[in-house]
Amino acid sequence: MQLVIVPAWRRPEFLWACLQRLQAADRPDLRYLISLDRGHTYEVARIAAQFRKRLGAGRVEVVNRRHAFQGNSYNVLESYREAVFVRRVEPTLVHLVEEDILVGAGYFDFHDQAHALHPEVFAVSACRNQQYLVGTEPPADPTAVFTHPSYQSLGVSFRPHMVRQFAVHAARPYYRQPGPYCGRAFPNSTIPAGHCEQDGLINRVREHAGLSTAYPAVPRAYHAGFYGYNRRGGWVQPGDDPRERPEQRGARLLAMAADDLNHRARHYKNLATIPLDESRPAVTHTIRWPE
Repeated sequence: MQLVIVPAWRRPEFLWACLQRLQAADRPDLRYLISLDRGHTYEVARIAAQFRKRLGAGRVEVVNRRHAFQGNSYNVLESYREAVFVRRVEPTLVHLVEEDILVGAGYFDFHDQAHALHPEVFAVSACRNQQYLVGTEPPADPTAVFTHPSYQSLGVSFRPHMVRQFAVHAARPYYRQPGPYCGRAFPNSTIPAGHCEQDGLINRVREHAGLSTAYPAVPRAYHAGFYGYNRRGGWVQPGDDPRERPEQRGARLLAMAADDLNHRARHYKNLATIPLDESRPAVTHTIRWPE
């Protein structure tokens, strides 16, 4: 059994599109935890409930997080902590697919293959490595992966023992003061002090252990989040119908090219898409990149 954590908040059209793609890539061994952060909207809860109804209550759990902490770290880290310290059956892999990640065909097979090639890595990400600008890409070899000393919370998976390394920090001292906590726990970190939310904490654990993340030479998913918690803006743009249902917006989102996504982004116009339904061969080898 593999567990897929899907954190969600206030972007129903993104959640709808994300879950459509997860259902397209679904396998019988997958179980889903849709974790709704405090202050989530009615539409987000409705779409999560629909997904649970489609796949069945035995495969999809929906939880509502109630807390008084800032940001999305509590929602994400509590889901990780429960995955490895609370559940009766430990997953063989723990995935995180945030609501603005759209996965392609063979997404979960890619994770299996990358972990088999590199059982020593900290994590596997199926998205492009965002340490590099769009247009700076490895050779387009769909059978290849590369490792890199970085971490990104985009289409990632971990072996359970790696999750335990950072889930032990999921407690009140970190949630109350993430910046000071990271400074005390990782005094020699080279990661900027302000980068202390859940992905920054996890990256410090990776850095402290001296580990890398495996990335695809040809991505199997992409980040579509042109607005969100860390990106100002919203869905409705000039010419849009504000009365559209989330399902209608989600369907349009799935059809958007990179130019469309970046046009809607106020900041960080670094979104790149992939053909989501394209069949790709198994990854079989590792390349060195950057060379």
